[in-house]
Amino acid sequence: MKSFAVTDKQTIIEVSTGKVIYFGLDDFKEKIVDGDACFICGAMPGEKEFNNEHIIPNWILRKHQLHNKEIHVTDKRSVKYSSYTVPCCKECNEDLGRLLEKPVNELLKNPYREVARAIKKNPDIFKLLYRWMSLLFIKTHLKDTYYLEQLDRRKHAGYLGDSYDWNNIHHIHCMSRMHFTDAIIDPEVYGSILVLPVLNNSADKFDYNDHMLGKTSMIILDDICIMAILDDAGMVANMIRETLQKINGPLTPYQVKEIFSHLIFGNIHLEPRPVFSSTITFDGKYVIEVKIPETFQLTQQKIISPGELLHFYAEKFIPDDLPERNQVLEDIKLGKRAYLFNEKGEFIQHEIP
Repeated sequence: MKSFAVTDKQTIIEVSTGKVIYFGLDDFKEKIVDGDACFICGAMPGEKEFNNEHIIPNWILRKHQLHNKEIHVTDKRSVKYSSYTVPCCKECNEDLGRLLEKPVNELLKNPYREVARAIKKNPDIFKLLYRWMSLLFIKTHLKDTYYLEQLDRRKHAGYLGDSYDWNNIHHIHCMSRMHFTDAIIDPEVYGSILVLPVLNNSADKFDYNDHMLGKTSMIILDDICIMAILDDAGMVANMIRETLQKINGPLTPYQVKEIFSHLIFGNIHLEPRPVFSSTITFDGKYVIEVKIPETFQLTQQKIISPGELLHFYAEKFIPDDLPERNQVLEDIKLGKRAYLFNEKGEFIQHEIP
């Protein structure tokens, strides 16, 4: 049976190998968030060979020819995908490729219909994709700790990641490295995850978005869209299950963002929230568990509306030359325009021209 040691910072280490099974919150902030340690194993540069990890996986960059293109980190800052990386040792990078990226790549190189068929045959694929979405999210926001809030270095106002509540991101980090820790996951830990068909006839077959406050991420690859809420234990999807079941065709970009906005809204306003924990069992196994409240609802104290969220995304892809563009955007913000369902509550079908 394995034996473990617990440090004064609540970090759990496997005695025989020195492997960090669980980073205590203080160590997570000090070594992973604020430091340059490998975000998987915690090794420091100089202790092991590093080659860093692309935030958007290399197989996606190659397929969509993105290496020399730029990702918009903020409205005023863009960086090349090729340099969009986080600290990772070579050993962990190779393990990520073999244990997580390769099976996801093998799955998602297929069209939506075949992916849906594979999921129906093996629902555990949802767990694989959920872990992958957790990985994309944690890498994206760890990188934010490297970017200054102000482009003008003379106006040093800190870094983008300084304002994040890392306490609430700690669980996502634990999930992103479960291939390394051999964690046993309580099935109820997995959050809401959707795999949907996309009516993607545009030249751009790739898109990635996430929402820090809503702990929700979304990726489009060709005709497949994956959305995941990373800290709701599936509670939001359960609340809107009947609405989701009405979707019976491929989605337009507008419809994708409308669903995404509702997921974010649901998770931000969910109360009470699930509580996650990591424990070592008597027989030496690392387990990630969750306590789900018996009853839950959406808080009446509105932080942001679905319309305001959709407005944020729609503003970026509604053409500048669209007649009455400003009025359309204002209607979206006020919740007067929707793209998913008609007046009868039926899904609005679209076809590729």
